Amino acid sequence: MVGVEGLKRWEYLFCGIKSVFPVFLEGDQEEVTRYGRSFQKDNLELRWIRIDGFLGYPLRYWVNPYLGIRWSEVRQERTGLVVAGIPVDLRSVEEVISWNLLLGVRGVGDFTPRLKWNYWLEYFLPLNVDVTNSAVPGFKASDKNGYTLELKGGIDYLCKDSLGFGLLVYGGWMHWNGSDWKSIDHVLVKWPENDTFYLGGGLKITYKF
Repeated sequence: MVGVEGLKRWEYLFCGIKSVFPVFLEGDQEEVTRYGRSFQKDNLELRWIRIDGFLGYPLRYWVNPYLGIRWSEVRQERTGLVVAGIPVDLRSVEEVISWNLLLGVRGVGDFTPRLKWNYWLEYFLPLNVDVTNSAVPGFKASDKNGYTLELKGGIDYLCKDSLGFGLLVYGGWMHWNGSDWKSIDHVLVKWPENDTFYLGGGLKITYKF
């Protein structure tokens, strides 16, 4: 994954735009439960792209609240499905495109004049969500409520006043309530309630001008 952020600060305001996009697809095994029992297993390939725009107020060096909008696209491809213990010859591509309200707070401080710490805490509420699935043409989820909570923390070392390098650790929790059951071609279908937990790290390059 690659993340890019641009930030402009004034005395009583700051604004920014940031994006995260994949270099390679992520892959994993997935299991869906129904009434507490395993119902479906498959191979999952995942790609997500996010673009955030925000405005904030520089209250203190360690707490700077901001408000914004996130556009997100998640593409999930499932193969090798086993449903109720029976292999199914099916390829499913699900896309979730959403607009979300962003509520955040960030801060930065000094360990030394060259060594700095920083953090971001962000909460997202869906405003509009479109879900499509190639395996179920015509299906649209009727209940798309949820939320995402994300925390990032890092350490930066300034080689020069304008150039720094650092380490970043991040983690989050994404929850969707799921949808009601719908009848599509005499088959009951729903978008399941689901939770995604993620944890990662990365390298940072900071340039100030």
